[in-house]
Amino acid sequence: MEAVNGVELLHDFRWDPLFNKWVLFAALTVDTDPHGRIPVQTKWYIHVDNSYPQGEIEFFPATDDGISLTFPHQNYNGDTETDRPWRKGKICLDPVIRVFGRTGYDFGPHDEENRLVWHFERAKAWILAASRDSLQSNGDPFELPQFRTDASSIIAFSESPTTFDKWNESSYTYGLVEFVRIKDDPKIFVTKSFKTLGGREVYKPKWGKAFSVENANTRGLWIKLNAVPVIDPWQAPMSWHELCQVCNSQGIDLMEIIKNAARLFRDGRPHYVLLGFPIPEKVGELPCIRFWQAFQLPVLSSGNRVPNGFRKGEKGYWYRDRTQILRGSETITWIHSENWHRNEIFNRGKLPPGITNTSILQIGVGALGSVVAEQLVRADVQNLTLMDGDKLHIGNLTRHTLGLLDLKDNKAEAVAKRLNQSVPHSNVNSISGYLPCDSAELLNQYQVILDCTGEDDVLFKLEKTTWKKPKTFISASLGFAAKRLFIYCQKGDEFSTAAFFRIMKPWLERERESYDIEEMPREGIGCWHPVFPARIDDIWMMSGIVIKSIEKFIQSPPKKPTLLVYEQKWQNGFFHGVELVYQEDENE
Repeated sequence: MEAVNGVELLHDFRWDPLFNKWVLFAALTVDTDPHGRIPVQTKWYIHVDNSYPQGEIEFFPATDDGISLTFPHQNYNGDTETDRPWRKGKICLDPVIRVFGRTGYDFGPHDEENRLVWHFERAKAWILAASRDSLQSNGDPFELPQFRTDASSIIAFSESPTTFDKWNESSYTYGLVEFVRIKDDPKIFVTKSFKTLGGREVYKPKWGKAFSVENANTRGLWIKLNAVPVIDPWQAPMSWHELCQVCNSQGIDLMEIIKNAARLFRDGRPHYVLLGFPIPEKVGELPCIRFWQAFQLPVLSSGNRVPNGFRKGEKGYWYRDRTQILRGSETITWIHSENWHRNEIFNRGKLPPGITNTSILQIGVGALGSVVAEQLVRADVQNLTLMDGDKLHIGNLTRHTLGLLDLKDNKAEAVAKRLNQSVPHSNVNSISGYLPCDSAELLNQYQVILDCTGEDDVLFKLEKTTWKKPKTFISASLGFAAKRLFIYCQKGDEFSTAAFFRIMKPWLERERESYDIEEMPREGIGCWHPVFPARIDDIWMMSGIVIKSIEKFIQSPPKKPTLLVYEQKWQNGFFHGVELVYQEDENE
């Protein structure tokens, strides 16, 4: 390593049994400004996994002659490790593309000879950039400073550019926030409503059914800040003194706000404070989101807890709060905070807006239908209603998304409940019955009618239903053992079974041959009752094709009734994929 320019080894690798790492001590010399915040030479402790050249390589500043400030792309650096000569401010050296988790996309070498050298070069580059205040460049994704948080709790909020504008228009700067507690271990709280101290609603986040039916059961304090609460260069405040200083620099008297609200929190329990500040999506851009960073408000004075010389009351309580509980030297307990707005949750992948905003009535929530519904909701479809009159039986569990606790429950209701608990913004409705529905008006409100039953009777009932406006009708069904998938679509103000059966006829004849050859499985002992044979992997594979077909047909509805036939392909005993083997319009 000493052959690397600017690296001086101060002691060789030593095994640390507490951290289960090899530790190397080195001095790095970088051409920084000698009068700047980082000296030319700094000392570092390097932790290397025992599995080297695999595993992590981490750089920590030495307690003596290391850096003491906290910079961007660095953990909080104000603390030292107990009984160890280094600080906790590990610097980030991984390439940004590393987040994809594929070593093939990692720029760094992985051989024994070069990997450690590469990390030393990265560390030197980090030090130089930190000394020049260039760790954050315009166009880089914006990153918050590390708020060293309590992992036992999570606060979730919902903010977007639209709500950012609404907050900017509001003249209120602090008030009460109400939470719904959705989990106990860890404790997860979701913001239900932001109000003034007097109870006037300022902002109500839009959530799905899972949260909307819950009553608020916890409340806290919200405070608007003008900027990220940070100590130069990029350290989150860690004490009440530091936090008050940061707020004062923005013209905000934190203690005065807490004093005004304290009477509402004297119940012998800790509460949460949300600090809301504007952040951009990328460095150098204008702010577009209000991020709410939570911290814990300690148990405030109440009852007989007053200092000597004071009577019970707000004056005595606040004196004790200010001098004992909220002293400047006391540490702030930050709480892990997350933005659960749909823009954030679905940025990993979702259907286009023209699909997600389409109202869909899905008939049939069986083996295929339950998976299709799951994929639609997790792809951000926002207006989905499930219709099915069947109940869940034990045999369904081999291919259904529901479980044991749902046995004998209506499939539509149980799947809707499950999906509403799967994504914070889900609004899935259910109809526990069959066609024809009692209310024709109910059926007519949907733009897409999606049939996943595979039953002819449903198609005849669709034909008899009076549709006031043109609909996109889509019918998805599986062939024998799910080796084929049939997707039929037609657009209009009526459904034609004649067109469906004309275009499907040759394929139905092929399917009958498969049923004649193969022995059908039975369900239970007694009167022989055959069940549809298909493995779960085949059904789930075909369901993805259904989603892509739905997307295509909603975006570009066919002018004539259209049938797509997909078929599994095998060669020499190996699966080769699913192929579109037939695509044809019905000629009337």
